[in-house]
This record gives sequence, structure tokens and C-alpha cells, in this order.
Amino acid sequence: IAPGQGFFVKSKSGGGLVKFMPEMRTTGASDDFILGRQEKRNVALSKLKLRIGSMDTATSIYFIEGTTKGMDPGYDAATFSGTAVDFSIATSLLEDATSLNLAIQSLPYNDFNDVVVPLVIKSKAGEELNISIDEGSTIPSNINVYLEDAEANTFTSLTAKPYTFTSTNLVSANRFYVHYSSKTLSVEDIQSDDNLRIYTTVVPKALVIRGPLSSATTANLYDIQGRLVLSKVLNPHSSENTVDISQVSTGVYVVKVSTDNQFKTQKVIIK
Repeated sequence: IAPGQGFFVKSKSGGGLVKFMPEMRTTGASDDFILGRQEKRNVALSKLKLRIGSMDTATSIYFIEGTTKGMDPGYDAATFSGTAVDFSIATSLLEDATSLNLAIQSLPYNDFNDVVVPLVIKSKAGEELNISIDEGSTIPSNINVYLEDAEANTFTSLTAKPYTFTSTNLVSANRFYVHYSSKTLSVEDIQSDDNLRIYTTVVPKALVIRGPLSSATTANLYDIQGRLVLSKVLNPHSSENTVDISQVSTGVYVVKVSTDNQFKTQKVIIK
């Protein structure tokens, strides 16, 4: 560990004994830590700020050459859990998702051309919150950043203006998604039926499609690689259809609901 660096150790209740042995040391080719020194490889930062009144907090999404959509030790960092908080913003992994909320997430450098990142926002109910792009961000100027509010079924260009909303629950883990794109999203890109609501529940572990269906409808669930995980024919005479997903692994998925004249695609997080 270079001078000026440190770490926390997370343990179960009651603690335990942690040993660092000489034989655990390794010799590597990486350089020591020097504050302010720039790396030669491509790096871009998207820092998203959550504000309530005079308080604000942020989460960082880095696009770094050589990193992945899964967990990258040394690059991805979970939120600090040593102190309970009721106001925070974080992200979820795009692949091999865990229960960890990330304060810092690193993605492949070119992913800012077309990627969707789930947000996890924690706040008290009834608070007016504001999401914006922090001035410290270094995303290329030709990249558009959109915030999807799955509950309100809206897309807002954060590149143009902040997004203000009122929180409805303590933790919003499947409401907000950040879209990065090198093109301007059009109506066709976000075609959907505003009356349909798609979300997941933990107990029971289910996928819920709520809203009127005009005819026989199919709901398909895809993983983040585009592989079909399950398909379910919905009841068009019911305003709420529930699909059992108890056998589906934790992670980020895409739900596609379609008929001859209805179509909606939405990302969901299954925990």
C-alpha cells in the first residue's frame, strides 16, 4: 500500500481476527500512487449528483479502457455500509449482478456510445429530489445522457437540464436508469404504451405487468446479453399479470411486452 492509502474491513456482527501475513505479499508491475498523475489509457467520468435542499451526494460511473460490465476489483467500489444513511445514490452492476450498491462503477471505455446503467436512490418518502450531471464529469461532448423514470414513464436529457421528482419510497432500485448514447433518442427509440407499468417484487419474487392489454399479449424476459430467459402469455382480460421469477437469478434484465398494436421494452432488476 502506497503512503496515503488505506482501506476498511467489513465483518459480521461481533467482529473477528484479521491477519496480514508476510507470505501474502506479491510483486506487481503497477506503479505507486501519485496524486494528480494522469493515466495514459482512455478514461471518461460521468458523475451524477443527487440533491435535496442544500444537501447533495453523488455516484461515479467511469468508462475505462480494459474494464468490464461485471465486478472489476480495484475499479468498482461499493457504497460505505459502516454508517446508516437515508439519502444516497448508487448504481447496480450490469453483469453478474450482486446485492452490492456501487458508489463507483467502471465500464468499458466505448460503452458510453450505447449503454444503460440502473440507479439505486435512497431517500425519505415525499422529498423533492434533483438529479443532475456534476461539473466534474468528463464525458465527450457528443455523448447524450438521458434519465429514464420508469415509474413516470419519462425520458429526460440530463445533458440539457436536471431532473426533479418526488420520492415515493425509501429505496428506488428499479425506477431510474441512465442511458448513454452517441445519438439523440427519438420517439421511436422509446416507443411504449404509457398505461403499462412493469416492475419486480421481492416477496413474492415476481414480475408484474400492470395496465390494460388490447389483445393476446406475450411478455419475454431477456438477460443483459440478449438471451431469452422466459416467455409468458399474459391474460388480456386482467389489468394485472404476475409472472413467477423465483427461479431467475439476481441481475439486470430486459422485459419486452408486445401485441399486434402494443409494444414496450423496459429494464428491471431482479433481486
